Amino acid sequence: MMLDETAHGNELAFSCLFDELATQTYTVSMRILGSRGKADIATLQTWLWVWQHAASLNQTPSSAREKILTVALNISRSVNSTE
Repeated sequence: MMLDETAHGNELAFSCLFDELATQTYTVSMRILGSRGKADIATLQTWLWVWQHAASLNQTPSSAREKILTVALNISRSVNSTE
């Protein structure tokens, strides 16, 4: 439901998602990248992507947690491959 609300521009819903999953997205990024600086960048990119693409994320059947952590994983891999 929070992802659906985020897709409609609800900043409070986005904030709730962030509060619930920010530590987990950062942990995923740290494990992939091994650097606080790179993990910070990847986590920021993850949450920006979630805000901008919440509607498309909402189209798949998995949980918001699973979707957002997958985004974090993919972005971290992308950051890792460009450095």
